[in-house]
Amino acid sequence: MKFHKLSALVLALSTVGVAQAAPFTAGNLLIERVGTGTSPLTNAATAVIVDEYTTSGTLVQSVALPTSGANQTTTSGTATSEGLLNLSADGKTLLVPGYSAPVGTATIASSTATTAPRESTQISMAGTVVNSVSFGGLLSGNNIRSVASVDGVNIYGAGGNGIVYAPAGGAAVSLSTTNARALEIAGNQLYYSTGSGTNGIYALGTGLPTTAGQTGSLIAAVTNPYAFIFADLSSTVAGVDTLFVAADTTVASTSGLFKFTKAANGTWSSSGSILGTVLRGLTASVTDGQATVFATNDTKLFSFLDTGYGVALSGSLTTLATAAPNTAFRGLEVTTAVPEPTSGAIALAGLAVAGFVARRRKAA
Repeated sequence: MKFHKLSALVLALSTVGVAQAAPFTAGNLLIERVGTGTSPLTNAATAVIVDEYTTSGTLVQSVALPTSGANQTTTSGTATSEGLLNLSADGKTLLVPGYSAPVGTATIASSTATTAPRESTQISMAGTVVNSVSFGGLLSGNNIRSVASVDGVNIYGAGGNGIVYAPAGGAAVSLSTTNARALEIAGNQLYYSTGSGTNGIYALGTGLPTTAGQTGSLIAAVTNPYAFIFADLSSTVAGVDTLFVAADTTVASTSGLFKFTKAANGTWSSSGSILGTVLRGLTASVTDGQATVFATNDTKLFSFLDTGYGVALSGSLTTLATAAPNTAFRGLEVTTAVPEPTSGAIALAGLAVAGFVARRRKAA
């Protein structure tokens, strides 16, 4: 009996840091779905589900975010600028923007942060909701749209009332009052999109700012941009060199997918567009200098293969999946591999087992 107890403990400790159940598959897509399908979507707080799809459009699993308790996370059922997901730069955490408010909270996007604190909810690559980080009283009175982070701990947030930063263990700080939509971190620089003022994609400050008073620098002008993604497609241009942008305008002929290319001197220029489809969510995966771009709007998941650095966009989008009635797609991301146990975790497990054995011998 003593042997069996010890064996069970060794087995449990040896799995420290390993995914528990239903881990996300590397290379699959994670899409925010708003609503359960049981009733029409409204502007009230609505349940959030993260659906995992293969890149061919097959649903793998669904992870429902908590609608009560410490990690309670909801979103507006009809605010199309919300739910722009991001994977942390280290690839270990999916960040989901939302509100700490019960399902059914009326006009959630215009609520105060006292009633419905704006937050970022973190999901591990094991498919487990880890925690939620509040932005305190910031972003009050308008919606939260996107969150981003290098490590899944120190977190940026963007919304109608600005861009904010929540350091681990510290109070959130307002970096800018710019009306922002999507956030991205690329090459250790924070970027945002905006449909206010001169529409487009901007770099905020220098690097990864953490203090108030930051200003944006326009790198690509796009009418009514939503999500965007950088890629490294050239071996001769340093860092990320290609930018894809999703746009949604009131005119179909100016909505769609836009591409920009960075020259060796650092300047960005247009590499064409695929027009005619409203797009809001966007991500991409890169293989051998080519980018497979994935995009969403309320009802569809699309894909497009871009053939390389500087090549002008041409062709059409391929529809991969369709949202169920009374639900809507928002943002999306490509998953990475679930991290293996670290040497530190393995060492701690070994020490714990050794201590247990020593105590058993002493008691014997």
